Amino acid sequence: MRFKNLCLALSCVLCLGCFCSCNDGGDGPSSIIEPLTVNLQEKESRQLRDAEKVDWLGYNEEFLSYPFFSNRNDEVTYAANAIYDKYGYIQNQSGDAVMWFGTEPTWYEWMGVITGFHNNTARKNQLRNYIIDRPIRADGFIWNWYDSPHWPTQNSATAIEGKDHYHYDSLFRYINGVWEVMKWENSTDLLKQTDNNLVQIAAESQKEHVTEDASVGKTVRQKLDMCMNYILETMHGKDGLVILDENVNNGTNLGRIGDYGSNYWDNFLFGYYDAYENMLFYSSLLSMQKIELMSGNESEAEYYANLAETVKTKFNETFWDQKKGRYIATIDVDGNVYDFGMTFLNMEAIYYGLTDQYKEEIIYTWIVGNRAVEGDRSSGEDIYHFKIAPRVTTAAIEDGPSKQVDGRLQYWYFDWYGAANVTGSHSYGQHFQNGGTIFYPEYYDLLDRIKVIGADSALNRWKVLAEEYAKDELYRRPQNDYGWTDMIGIINEFPESGLIPVSWVTGFMGMNPDYDGVHVNPAIPTDYEYMGMKDFSYGGRSFDVTVFKNGNLELNCKEGAGIDLSLENLSGKEKATVKIYEGDALKTSFEVSSENGMFIINLSAEYSRTVCRVVIDQNI
Repeated sequence: MRFKNLCLALSCVLCLGCFCSCNDGGDGPSSIIEPLTVNLQEKESRQLRDAEKVDWLGYNEEFLSYPFFSNRNDEVTYAANAIYDKYGYIQNQSGDAVMWFGTEPTWYEWMGVITGFHNNTARKNQLRNYIIDRPIRADGFIWNWYDSPHWPTQNSATAIEGKDHYHYDSLFRYINGVWEVMKWENSTDLLKQTDNNLVQIAAESQKEHVTEDASVGKTVRQKLDMCMNYILETMHGKDGLVILDENVNNGTNLGRIGDYGSNYWDNFLFGYYDAYENMLFYSSLLSMQKIELMSGNESEAEYYANLAETVKTKFNETFWDQKKGRYIATIDVDGNVYDFGMTFLNMEAIYYGLTDQYKEEIIYTWIVGNRAVEGDRSSGEDIYHFKIAPRVTTAAIEDGPSKQVDGRLQYWYFDWYGAANVTGSHSYGQHFQNGGTIFYPEYYDLLDRIKVIGADSALNRWKVLAEEYAKDELYRRPQNDYGWTDMIGIINEFPESGLIPVSWVTGFMGMNPDYDGVHVNPAIPTDYEYMGMKDFSYGGRSFDVTVFKNGNLELNCKEGAGIDLSLENLSGKEKATVKIYEGDALKTSFEVSSENGMFIINLSAEYSRTVCRVVIDQNI
C-alpha cells in the first residue's frame, strides 16, 4: 500500500512531449504547464457484508469457498467465485450469456490470464492449439481473422476504396499470449510445437487467402520471431515507437477522421502514432525478454529489455499530456492530436509499467473523480456511472473535431458507413465506445488501485461489483435511448469479462509467475486475515494456497511441491522458517534469509515429488 488518504500538491517539470487539448484537433506541444494536485482520498465505503445478508439470485453455497476462499463468508468472496464461474470458468454456460472463448489473437493474452491459474485443462489446451495453429503471413503478420489476414469490414461495398485494413493489437497480444501460457506452464515446451494445419476456409470469397498462410511447418518459436521482426522492421519498432504508416496499412489506419480502427477498440480511429499500439508494443518486448530468459538466451533478453526502456521513454515523451494529467490516444499522420479521456488506455499503461509514481497518482485523481479535466463530459462520481467499471471515455466523441468524408459528417470514430450515428445512437453515454462501459478494464482498475491507492480501495470496488452481481448476475444488456443494446459490454461477445475475478489471485494474493518461479507480493485488505485459492495451477501441478495478511504462506501440494517461490518480506525480519509436513508429521524445517526484500524458497527440485503441506512463516 503506497499511502492512504493522501493529499499532496506537487509541482511538475515539463515533459518533452506535452500536447494540448485534442478537442480542436491539436496543433503541437502545449506551452501551458500547470501544477497538478494529487488527491486520492476516497469516500468511506460501507462495511463488508456477510454473504447471507445479500439477496442473491440463485444462491449457491459453493461460491463461498471455491475456488477462492477467505476467513470470512462475505459478499466479495461469494461474488468473486460467482463471477468466475459465470464469466471466467464458464462452467455453467447458458444460452448466449457469454462467449466461451476469444478465438482471435486479440484475445490470446486475456485468455491466458483467465485460464492459466486454474485447472481447466480443456480451455488451456484450446488456447494452446489456437496459438500453435494460428496462420501467419510470410512477412510475419499474424492473421486477424479466422479466414483472412485482415479485418472483415473491407467486404463492404462502401469500404475505403475497397482496400483491406488490419488490426495490429493481434501481433502484440499473440506474443503476450505465448508468454502467459509459458509462465503458468513453467515450461518452454510451447515454443517447440509445430503448426501442421493449413488454414481451412469455407467462404468462396475468402479462399484466395489460403496462399497467404505461411504457418505450416513453423514452430511457435519461429512464429514469435517472424512476428517480432515485422514489428521491429516493418512497423519501425526498432527505433523506439511503432508507426502505423503506409508501409503496413495501405492508408486505412493513419489515425485520421474517415480512416478505420486499428485494434480491439474498433470504433476509435487509433493509427499512425498511437498510444494503444505502442503500449502493447512495450508489453510484448517485456514478454519476449521473459521468454528469452526462460529459454536461456540472456543476450537476446538484454536486447529486448534495453529496447523496452527506450520505448518507455519515447512513449511518455510522445503521449503524456501534462496539462490534462493523462495519456492521449493518437497523433495522426497530419499531426493532429486526439484525446477523449480513455480510462482503459491509462489504466492499462499503469498495469504494464509505463508510468512512474507521479503519473500513476495523477491519473487516478482523475479516474476516482477528484480532479476534473476541462472539456470532459464526465467527472466526479459520474465516471463510475455504470457501477461495474469506469466510463470508457470521459470526453465525448461528438465534442471533438469532425469533417465531411464520403458525403457525410464524420468524427474520430468508425461509424460503419453511416450506421453508427455519433450524434444519435452512438452519442455520449449511449455506446460502450463513447462514454459507455466495457467490463474487462475493471481488471486493470482493481490491480492499479492496489498498486496506487491500496488494497482497501480495490476492495471498495469489489463491494460495488458484489452489489451489482446480486441484482442480475451481471446478465445485462440494456437498451439505450435509441433502442440499441450497446451501452454496456459484459455478455455475448465479451469473454474477456472473465478477467475481473483473476484479480483475487494476481492482486490480493499477489501470486504472479515469472521466468524464475512464482513471485508472491500479497496485498490483503484490512477486512481479511487471509485470502486463498483451491486448485491453483502452476507447472502442471495443483495447489491449495493460503496467503496471510502478515505475509505468511501455506501450500497444500497435491502432486508434489514442484514450485519455486519469491515471497515478499512483509515482516521486516531477516529470516523466515519453512516447514514441510507429510500428513500431520513434520518432515523437515529450514530457514531462508531475506534477499532484496524477498524470501527465496526453492522447492522444485528436492521436493518436486513430495505430496506435502508447506508452511512459510516470516513472523517468528
